[in-house]
Amino acid sequence: MSSFKYLFMPLQLGKLTIKNRIVFPAHMTNFGREGKLTSQHIAYYTRRARGGAGLIITEEQSVHPSDHPYEKLIRAYKPEIVSSYNKLTREVHRYGAKIFAQLNHNGSQGSGMYTGRELWAPSPVPDPIFKEVPKAMEEEDIGEVLAGYARVAGYVVKGGFDGIEIQASHSSLIRQFLSRTTNSRKDSYGGDFNNRLKFLLEVLQSIRKAVGEDYCVGVRLCVDEFVEGGLTIEDTQQVVVALEKSSMADYINTSLANFHNLFLVEGSMRMPLGYTVYLASSLRRVVTLPVFAVGRINDPFQAEQILSDGHADMVGIVRGQICDPDFSHKARAEQFDDIRKCIACNQCCAGRMGLNFTLGCLQNPEAGEEENNRCVRTPFRKRRTVHVIGGGPGGMEAAKIIAENGDRVILHEKGTVLGGQVTLFSKVPGREEFADLTRNQLFQLQKLRVEIELEEEIDESKALSWKDATIILATGSRPLPPPFKVDDNANVFDVRVFLGGGVEVGERVLVVDLTNFHPGTSIAEWLLEQGKEVYLATPALYAGSGLGPTQDLPLWYRNACRKGMHIINDVIVNEVKEKRVALMDHYCGREIILEDIDSVVVAGHSIANDELYNLLKGKVKELYRIGDCLAPRRVENAILDAHHLANRRKR
Repeated sequence: MSSFKYLFMPLQLGKLTIKNRIVFPAHMTNFGREGKLTSQHIAYYTRRARGGAGLIITEEQSVHPSDHPYEKLIRAYKPEIVSSYNKLTREVHRYGAKIFAQLNHNGSQGSGMYTGRELWAPSPVPDPIFKEVPKAMEEEDIGEVLAGYARVAGYVVKGGFDGIEIQASHSSLIRQFLSRTTNSRKDSYGGDFNNRLKFLLEVLQSIRKAVGEDYCVGVRLCVDEFVEGGLTIEDTQQVVVALEKSSMADYINTSLANFHNLFLVEGSMRMPLGYTVYLASSLRRVVTLPVFAVGRINDPFQAEQILSDGHADMVGIVRGQICDPDFSHKARAEQFDDIRKCIACNQCCAGRMGLNFTLGCLQNPEAGEEENNRCVRTPFRKRRTVHVIGGGPGGMEAAKIIAENGDRVILHEKGTVLGGQVTLFSKVPGREEFADLTRNQLFQLQKLRVEIELEEEIDESKALSWKDATIILATGSRPLPPPFKVDDNANVFDVRVFLGGGVEVGERVLVVDLTNFHPGTSIAEWLLEQGKEVYLATPALYAGSGLGPTQDLPLWYRNACRKGMHIINDVIVNEVKEKRVALMDHYCGREIILEDIDSVVVAGHSIANDELYNLLKGKVKELYRIGDCLAPRRVENAILDAHHLANRRKR
């Protein structure tokens, strides 16, 4: 008996049948080059099709030259796009998946820096991120954009796609017409509900003229903008009722928020699993059109429950299938422990997008590298014994990959548990899901029969006794001393020492954050929740500046401010003397004194723990090092080092 009644049941969208209820929704990848779809796109989407997804929806395809919000946007209004479309759809169809193209115009959510021309929008309302005042579209401009939708729809059909999704959600011109916050027009496109709906209906009419009545066309809507005067659930319920009445839409996909509150669109670990499912449910109550649910769905049982409870007809799993492209196949085969669950860290997906890099994944370094085969393992020349020293994320990943290559692997860890700093920092409230990284790695090690030796510290003599063995060092790093004067009587601790336990910090605590990422901000928040009076000092322009790309910053600040954290920006610590801390303002040199500070917790930099490497170098024929003992960086770098090693990319 299958564990799933609904998840692998076919679904009818218009006259098209989808083989299961798992969709890989549209999302930015930054794989585009010179406005074109690339072979990197093809390999990326095909890999998810091979993994069993029923439906794949491409990232947005721009329909008009006035739309260019970011460098690597796909400019689909050029006819040469059709040849790459054909290559993509042909590959995806080999695995029985259907593929739709998402069509969009971003309106005011863009920048003129790429085109040298003005932005187009319903009204001259600047976007909160881009802050550029757009031109209010004239009727001839609207006509041009409508023609653009029709033109690109024709290219999509010629390119072999099975359907089209119109983006009318968080980043779209259509949403800007629908919302009172961005549409203050006085003509037939503004004012009451029917007028604001007019542009969306005209887009659908233009597309239908190009593709016909039988071609599958869906709409992705922002169900609730969560801003004063913006779209609400009730508004969007009216929209979907009108869409069903028009008979021009075959399904409804969902989203929420806009660029005023982007952290809601790409919910991080701080957002609960399935946090937007209720929005899909609210629409499904008022229409019979199939409705898609999205929003931190990372488990097949969670997906099945959403379907069985009647909240949606299809589940969108983006990051879950970036993290594990075989999510669907593993679920169907009931290999549940084998599924690599997305932890919503956002560090290599959303985080890299915000920095204009290509998409990646902390847990899956193959994401985004499918075409280049950089992460396809190459076996060692002959079967051998490989000793991996250090059981953090890098060491565990290396042990897994080498074992997959058929070698005997012995993993040595001096502590009582595996996971390294991941295990340490997953103790902090709000970061617990990071422990799932270790859970998955440990399961793989056990499945591959990797020999694990805990509470075993390896020295030079022991390592040299392994004749002709390959040794991989993943011994991590150790905290650097704080870069300020510390009196002998002062209670100053590194964040890792504090998390290790056995440290009393008192009631008034200063957290010195030198990295502007989760270690400092999370510890400060945790101490606050324990009832401590917390000061956070940082040399950065604002606290937690590294949390912006991962969409953690707004919620962290709200919580910190609501609970009374004292945040001091643009300062360095000069001295800690007993309970007195002297800070200095970067810009004016003004001294700031904090009195009666019981403890100082420092989230600072680390230095490679490379002593054993230096002792063994030149004495061991095959000696490698990865992760922090190579150079202290983030978790994703340690895991990527393991994959580079598997490709014989010597450091």
